[in-house]
Amino acid sequence: MTAVRTVLGGEAYVYPTLVPLLYQKRAEDEKPRGETEALSSREIEVLRYIALGYTQKEIGEKLFIRGKTVDTYKARIQKKLNMEKRSQLVRYALEQKIISL
Repeated sequence: MTAVRTVLGGEAYVYPTLVPLLYQKRAEDEKPRGETEALSSREIEVLRYIALGYTQKEIGEKLFIRGKTVDTYKARIQKKLNMEKRSQLVRYALEQKIISL
């Protein structure tokens, strides 16, 4: 009933047990992009090829690893840098001088 009264009063209502989860999610979203754990030398190699536009298969062939391993490295890189898109990785690689124009 409290939720109904609150909403009818023009305010937002959030179930009390969800509040800590919302704060946790917000803290994760506010984590600065690119200012996280350092990348390993192998992750930097994979990132370089990703940023240069190589496919998963091509990267695997160049580094003598399986395509699935390339995907694992890419996922780790994205998690460490808090980035989701390939374009973000390209920009990061340019800014960090991992690749150049």
